[in-house]
Amino acid sequence: MAYLSAVQTLADFAQLVPFLKTDVNELGSLNCPSDTKIPVIAFGAPMLQFPGTGIPPYSLDAITTRTFVDSGCSRDAFSEGFVAIYNMSQTGSTLSFVG
Repeated sequence: MAYLSAVQTLADFAQLVPFLKTDVNELGSLNCPSDTKIPVIAFGAPMLQFPGTGIPPYSLDAITTRTFVDSGCSRDAFSEGFVAIYNMSQTGSTLSFVG
């Protein structure tokens, strides 16, 4: 078993988001057993940030940013997107906006 590259992870995530968005909107929540001890969905690339791997802790961030920029995304727009997500998380109306 090997880790997914940042490009593979982003591609998988891009395929998964529309599916999750549809299911969450139609069902109200993801349906999973109450005895689930681990997340059902796990992405491989973030595992690069586990301590003791010998990989610099911010390498995933650098690879992900580079992947978006190399694909034509504005670096500033990419960075500002995270600021916007953080700012939205600080408001009480975020859940009503997302849901």
